[in-house]
Amino acid sequence: MGTLALALAALASSAAAEQGSECSAPMYAEQMAAAVAEVSEKAPEAAEASLKRLENAPKKEEGLRGHPGLAALLSVRAKGAAIKRAVYCGGKGAHWVGVEAADGRVFRLPLGADGDPGGVDLARMEERRLGPQGPERGRVLSRDAQGVALASLMGSPAALVSASAFSLAAEGAFRDSLARVPSPVAVPARPFAEYCKGARCRSKKARVTIDTDGYIVDPAVRAIVSSKDYDRHYQPRTAMSYAGAEGPARYLDATRIPYVVKHRDSPWALGDLVLVEHQGRSVVAIVGDTGRRRRINEISHAAATALGIDPHGNTGGSPDPVTVTRLGNLRLRRPESEAQIFAALEAMQTWVGGDKAMAQGNSADFYGVRGGLK
Repeated sequence: MGTLALALAALASSAAAEQGSECSAPMYAEQMAAAVAEVSEKAPEAAEASLKRLENAPKKEEGLRGHPGLAALLSVRAKGAAIKRAVYCGGKGAHWVGVEAADGRVFRLPLGADGDPGGVDLARMEERRLGPQGPERGRVLSRDAQGVALASLMGSPAALVSASAFSLAAEGAFRDSLARVPSPVAVPARPFAEYCKGARCRSKKARVTIDTDGYIVDPAVRAIVSSKDYDRHYQPRTAMSYAGAEGPARYLDATRIPYVVKHRDSPWALGDLVLVEHQGRSVVAIVGDTGRRRRINEISHAAATALGIDPHGNTGGSPDPVTVTRLGNLRLRRPESEAQIFAALEAMQTWVGGDKAMAQGNSADFYGVRGGLK
């Protein structure tokens, strides 16, 4: 089964279990590939027009019922999203169409059982985001024919879970627990843009590669990330560790926590909070590891997925510069737990994202700061 198929299967796992059925196999691979190519060439307006023709077809077999995969693709394209890939998931039991957009969104259209799409209702299409802005995320494990891949789905920062274990109930429970953890870093009283004017917030740019180090909580994901096929430089440790914790679990998990890697002689310190930006997306992260290179040019797997950057340890990264801005003296020096880090990042993300002035452009231009990346 393809990467997207398994990633999207996570969204249906709970419901499938309740219904006594599950997605067992992708179908119509050639037809779906051809449909992706066809729909990708359409402008959003043209896709919407084509979708209306399907909806108004005189015969059901010529409309949505006969072309559920095409309908799902046209619906996504009509939203203005560029389509990356799609899958028709079938076999015995419930069927559905999954579409992954280039901007990180994943769409899933439930169909009928046993090959009969029945009444295709586009209003039932579900949406999740791969690598959402902000530190909130849950993950599912995905495998492809060549080996392994990781896909991030919007959800709880509580747990890095396998597709079979994905649970909206668990997500809600963790959100409740997170709400009881106060941010250990006080949010500045001044608005973000005002706080960062002048030399307080130093902004640097660089192309980045991916860091997948630390204690990967999920054993299945750990087996993948620690393999040379996924990250030949994987280390089970990070420079930052949780205060008072012992054993391998005291280190950060790169697939869960958005962090950047600083070089050892940098004036930046472990625990500094930073804003990382790339092509219109942003995520607040923490300086969580050190490297030998003279420049900050690594970000964690979690930070990469939040920014829509390929998070693969060996082949991922960004060919164009990422902007990393240290947020003045905001710092979480020795966090006691992962929940503390998420609480701090979430509070800062709200503070940063709530400033409408940021819509004026890239932060480096807005602050008027420049300089080499060190």
